[in-house]
Amino acid sequence: GLRPLNGLLPLLTYFNASTAHRHLFLASDSTGDLPQDIQMQVLTLSYGPTACGPGSGPLISPAPVTDDLPVPGASEFATKDLLVFAADGVGQRPFRREAAEELQKWQRAMPHLFVVARRDRQVRGSNFSAASCPVPSPSPAEWAHEIRRAVFCPVLPGDNTFRMRLFHAVQVGCIPVVILFPGGSWYRNHGPPVEWSLPFASKGVDWRGLAVELPHDPAAETFAAWAKRLVPSLLKLTVADIRARQLKLAAAVPLLRFDFHGKQPDAFTGLLDELVQRAETTPDSIECFDPRERFKTERCLSGAESVATEEREIYGVIACCPIPAKKAGTTWSDPA
Repeated sequence: GLRPLNGLLPLLTYFNASTAHRHLFLASDSTGDLPQDIQMQVLTLSYGPTACGPGSGPLISPAPVTDDLPVPGASEFATKDLLVFAADGVGQRPFRREAAEELQKWQRAMPHLFVVARRDRQVRGSNFSAASCPVPSPSPAEWAHEIRRAVFCPVLPGDNTFRMRLFHAVQVGCIPVVILFPGGSWYRNHGPPVEWSLPFASKGVDWRGLAVELPHDPAAETFAAWAKRLVPSLLKLTVADIRARQLKLAAAVPLLRFDFHGKQPDAFTGLLDELVQRAETTPDSIECFDPRERFKTERCLSGAESVATEEREIYGVIACCPIPAKKAGTTWSDPA
């Protein structure tokens, strides 16, 4: 099981209140799923999001991708022959079923341009089932091949801000298609903004520039209405729109991959650069707070009881952020 930090900290000879901000704790999970004594550490490496804002406090790690694959380039982009590849489980997750059903309609009409892979066989009260899909789910090898063939890959919200599907899409040069919620989040309504949720958002990876963001305000439209806009919105993009995103994808790939050959800057060097940036500033003080209250995370609730706790505690239940001396006394503002 998890070892409480109160049993570990006494073993750290140089750990105290004045040095806590220089101790890095590695946490292989999203912030809301970490033990509370890890959540309250000033410097952690996790899958995010951060409650301290970009460039301060916790570091956000990319997915552990070490595949030795070529960076997508002109030949890879030119030979793509699928419009959309989508592979998602539905279950009881919000913001999934209607989009999956709509994409299946397009697949039935144009199977040569759409591949919609199932990860769950049937969903109660839904038409999204094995019987409604004209082709069987691809094998892992077929999945890897078909996602590389696609121009667009819808990446719908998960249980938290980290989605392995997003990193898969970027690594193979498939333009992610995401929901843009009020407040700038891809996760939930007024949820953590992209810049607080994904790695290197201000250090070389233009997340918003490489993706197709389709706005959705749950207060103004149903998700079914958004799902109906999904494919028509993609068809309206110009060649220049698509090419611009592909160039940003190609630039992002090396920065999000752990390159064991050490030939160029990669995800590991990016994390080291962020550590250097934090080491250059000594905090004047440490501020601890309940992010559920500060960020009003009740606004993130989608109505799905199965994920209500994750939505409410997306930043965790406690956060401790360094306040640099030059910024001490400044007023905090809601990212949304």
